[in-house]
Parts: sequence; C-alpha cells; structure tokens
Amino acid sequence: MNGFDNDFLDYLKAYAPTDYILACSDDVKPESLRRIYSDYSSKFSVWIKVPASIRDTFNGRVPQEILQLAADGKDQILRDIAAGRKPPKPEENENLLPPPPAPEQVVAAAAFTAALAAGYSKQASYELSARHLFRESLKDKAAAGTLNETERKAWLKSRHDDIQTIKKDWGNCQHEKMLIHLFSKYNRGKIEKDEFLPQVVDLMQKIESSNHRGHLLAYLKTRPIQAKLAHFKEDVLDTLSQTILHDIPVSERDDYLRASIPLKIQMRRLIDKDNSGNSGNLAQAVNNIVEQAEKGNIGLDLSNYTADSHHPMSAELRQMFMIACCIHEVPYRSPNGERINPNSEMVKQLPADIQAMVISRDMRLAKENMIDMTGDGKCNHDIARTLPTVLRVRNMRESA
Repeated sequence: MNGFDNDFLDYLKAYAPTDYILACSDDVKPESLRRIYSDYSSKFSVWIKVPASIRDTFNGRVPQEILQLAADGKDQILRDIAAGRKPPKPEENENLLPPPPAPEQVVAAAAFTAALAAGYSKQASYELSARHLFRESLKDKAAAGTLNETERKAWLKSRHDDIQTIKKDWGNCQHEKMLIHLFSKYNRGKIEKDEFLPQVVDLMQKIESSNHRGHLLAYLKTRPIQAKLAHFKEDVLDTLSQTILHDIPVSERDDYLRASIPLKIQMRRLIDKDNSGNSGNLAQAVNNIVEQAEKGNIGLDLSNYTADSHHPMSAELRQMFMIACCIHEVPYRSPNGERINPNSEMVKQLPADIQAMVISRDMRLAKENMIDMTGDGKCNHDIARTLPTVLRVRNMRESA
C-alpha cells in the first residue's frame, strides 16, 4: 500500500498520470513515494480546498482561475460556483470572477483535433481494446476461480496475443515511440533543451529515412497517445507540432493541418471565452468529429447549434470547427445551411491563410465536377446539391 488517501490519488491521476501509476504499483519503493509526496503536496493542499462538485466537473483538472480563488481563501465565491449561482454584476464587485473555461480535456481535444489530426487510429489499439473487454467479461469468474478450461485457454491466448501485438506495434513504430518518450521527458523537465533538440533531430531523420511519416501521424492519433499529449505543457506541445508539421513533408490533405498550427492557441482562447454554456455539447461535437472521421460515416451536423438554440455556438467557434472538420475531411453543414463555397460568409470570415486554401480546394473540386462556383447563379442546382465540397466524405482508412 502506498499510504496515500483517495483524494491525493485523484489529484495525481489528473495532473501526474505517470506518478499516479507508479504510486499504485505493487513494487513502488518508499523513496519514490516520498518524492511524489514532496513534489505535489503543496499544490494538492490548494486543490483540495476546491469543492468536490467543481473538481468532478473538470475531471480533476481544475482551471487555474479557480485554483487561485482557493489559494486566496475565496471560499464564498467557490461555494457560489459550486451551487451554480451567478457572480455579482461588475458595478457591484470590481473583482468579477470570469466564467469558468471549458473543461481542460475539451480544450485539449479541440486543440489536438485542429493541430494533430492526421492519420487515424492503428489497428493495434482496437485489437488490444477488444481483448481487454473480453477479459473483463470473464473477470468475475476468474476472481471466483470458476473459469472452465476453454475459457482459461482463451484468457491465456488473449494475453499472449496482446504481447505479440505490442511487439509488432513497437517494431512498426519504434522511432515514433522513442520520440514521444523523449518529449515526455522534456515535458517533465528530465532533460535539458540543449540535449533534447539534437536527439529530436536525429529521431526525425530516422523516421524520414525509414519512410515512417505515415506511421508517426497514425501513432499520434491513437487514443493512448492523445491522452498522454493532454498532459503536455503548451510550449512542449507547440514544439512537437512544429517539429512534426514543418520538418516532415506532408500531403495536400495535411496542408490544412500545417496551417492550423498558429490557430491552436486561438482555438483555446475562443473556447475559454465562449459564454454560451455549451461545454458538454462542445465535447460531444469534438468526439463526433473524430469518431465519424475514423468510421468514414456521415459528417458532423451542427444545424442544432443555431442562434435560437439553448446552447448556441459562437460564430468564431463554428469557424474553428469548420477547420477541424476540414482537417478530418468530415462534411460540415453550417448552422444556417449555407454551402462552403468561395462566396460563403463563413469562408469570408476565416483567417486569410485558411480562406485561401478553402477557396483553392473548393474551386478545384468544382472544376472536377463541372460546377460553376463563381456565384453567378448559372450552375446546375441539382448537381450542386451533391457537390463533393472541400469537406466531402472519404474513406479515411484507405487514405490514411
């Protein structure tokens, strides 16, 4: 036993998953436990002051603004937030509390969707997950010692198959795993920048020489790696993004990915300042983008997020989701039903670099389909309704 209470373990799980796993392991050494407690006890003492309902809302990763309130002893304001009471008007209180930002995992998911969404989950992830579910279904029998011989052999085979899958996956993505491990060390401050950068350059050259660009992008998109990236500091994530997107040549489809890098921080700010109270819907929308792109299904439909909706999505957020959909090549129908074309108001409001790509891509697709996109009204409307726009559906698994 590690001697830590559940609250401290919850804190580690949210902010330091690597140390959380270490603390929960059976063979953890006492000096490791002392180091973990020394590293996090002071921050935990602030975090624990935040009401449990607020911590649960953010899955443990409490926004810095709320942590600051706890550190400053603003208990009444924290109780108001927990009870859902609105803060006082500006004229009544100079120190107005800003609206709580979207949960950290939502911001992270949206940022990764806009910055790292090339390639799709590898088959290994699905195989391991399926076997895990199979073993979970037999968990009670295993605990009671009532597994029959057939089930026992199937259990052991699934474990053996896991080992073989991991070995094969490691062989296919060895340099990619080393790269993420290196960035993880840098994120934790375990390696200096002067030592870190030459190793990154060396690994990227190996990935390039072995023609593993597709492997790297697919590896980044796997769910376990996405979860690990969620804990990277912003500057470390930016370094990773720049390394991958600028040191490796990318295809035409990934031009959207390259251009989205400067917009990642803007995406975070837009979500943070959005006051529509639609965090839950936003999270679901991001998940829909990813899941639908992976399955090659019908694209994201945001038509419910209209100006009259109970949870309206701001125009800026719609633009960012349009870009995210564009990266995934998931079809996007804007809330007012307009098509994505050069004369679209949505396109006109996009940043110039993104607008140029959208227009160029749409014009090329229009030319392929002999459809007039100049806006003079002479195009065949029956054909236009079936136009494969910049956001048309594709079988992503075949193109990844």
